[in-house]
Amino acid sequence: MLWYVYYSYMMSSTDSQREQYLFSDLAQSTTPSPNAIPPNAHKIRLFPRPTLLQIISMTEIGSSAFQLQTVAEQRKDIINGTTLIRRMDDEMDEEDEEAIKEGKMPVYPRGMLKFELTMGDGVVVDAIEYKKVAGILLGETSLGAKLRVKNVKVLRGVCE
Repeated sequence: MLWYVYYSYMMSSTDSQREQYLFSDLAQSTTPSPNAIPPNAHKIRLFPRPTLLQIISMTEIGSSAFQLQTVAEQRKDIINGTTLIRRMDDEMDEEDEEAIKEGKMPVYPRGMLKFELTMGDGVVVDAIEYKKVAGILLGETSLGAKLRVKNVKVLRGVCE
């Protein structure tokens, strides 16, 4: 019985430490490591072991600026509540009316994301997703989120 209590304590302690580590800034939680990306890197593989990188910025580069701006304005209108106010002559289909009533946020179009990542050592790495990274949504994934990467291909200094 004592072993179980100790094991439960250790698991909760480890889980809280892991959670604290993942929700903190890597610059404050890790020791500096040597620069993993050589300058002018081309046709090489980095991070043979799983490595944690922090997202500094995300940009949608696979969709037009007009589409992104339209969705941003729609999201702003829902947050401000202006979608509930409309003129009598405005025509909307049933789906739009339901989305407004429920307050559903429109989703940003998702083509291809460009990231700026860091290992916490101050060096910023540019990366473009080659395939969609599951769980990352523009407008919902917060900056500072962590990505675990392994065997990353680098072409012309940009990680894929």
